[in-house]
Order: sequence, then structure tokens, then C-alpha cells
Amino acid sequence: MTTQGVLNKRALGRRSERVLMRIPIRVEGSGAEGQGFAETTYTLVINKNGARISLRNPLRAEDRVTITNIQTNQRCPFRVVGHVGQSLGEGPEWGVECLDPQANI
Repeated sequence: MTTQGVLNKRALGRRSERVLMRIPIRVEGSGAEGQGFAETTYTLVINKNGARISLRNPLRAEDRVTITNIQTNQRCPFRVVGHVGQSLGEGPEWGVECLDPQANI
């Protein structure tokens, strides 16, 4: 892992280091409109407790979604922290927190 890929947790006040990593995932849940969805997308940044993901479906803070790591087929429940930005050409970005402290998807 390069030092460019790791963001200093102490400088940012984080619980764990953040790593810039694009992992293919499948996100399933109910969107802001209450309709179910399943979308294949990817992570932008990961850490021990959650991730920043690109997702076109609108969500709300506190929504629950299930995320599957497509490479390992591991699934885990996540809580939506909120909308955290917009990537140029990539779409909306969302912060999500893992609800299973033992998971390592």
C-alpha cells in the first residue's frame, strides 16, 4: 500500500485509517422514495468501520442497506451516514457505516 493511498487518521480525527480503494460492490435496500433497488457500483474510500461509495440511487441518513463485495461474495448490513459529495462524472457519494463489527468485507 502506498502512502498516497492511506489518509492519516490522527489528522482527520477518524477511528481508523482511510484507504483509497475501488472495490466492486452490490448495494441493495430501499431508496429515498421508499422503493427497493439493487445497484452494482464500487467503493471510493474504505476503512475498518465503513466506506464512501458511489451510488446513483438517492438515500437518506439512517437508511439500512446490504452491501455485497462482488469479489468475495461476502454480505453485510450497513447504515447510511449521509450524502457526502458528488464526484465529477461519477455521481453522488454516500458515507456508510458497517453494522457488524466482526465483518471484514
